[in-house]
Amino acid sequence: MNTHLVVCFGEMLWDVLPSGTKPGGAPMNVAYHLQKLGLQPAVISRVGQDERGDQLLQLLTTNGLTTDHVQRDSVHQTGIVLAKLNERAEATYDIIYPVAWDFIEAHEDLKKLVHTLQVSDFVKFAQLAVNADEREDAWQEIKKSITAIEPIKL
Repeated sequence: MNTHLVVCFGEMLWDVLPSGTKPGGAPMNVAYHLQKLGLQPAVISRVGQDERGDQLLQLLTTNGLTTDHVQRDSVHQTGIVLAKLNERAEATYDIIYPVAWDFIEAHEDLKKLVHTLQVSDFVKFAQLAVNADEREDAWQEIKKSITAIEPIKL
């Protein structure tokens, strides 16, 4: 039986800001805050087999989140987003592609995870994670496994 009331699908990455590097990605941020509320969300993502990926997995573990559904990629690096401020302190973002989360695979365990969700459960997915062809394929495969609910885009 699934113990996760929420499944967060999409990018885990590092935001490279003028003030320093911070962990980011909407699905991971949502999962982090839901965990603090006691909801035990699952995160479906993919990180590189690199130091950045190790650090993100450690961050999840340290904060009580499961890494069971975070895939490792031996070819592609962990995602990064470069943020720059202009003279008016307005941010622009350069999202580096391709990176590990571009290649989330729809393994059977992920399909089973979302298949067990109930009507009262939720799926949070990130728009970045379902836009490109590679990510769309995994998202569509996983979405087919969802019964009785339609994913809610937050």
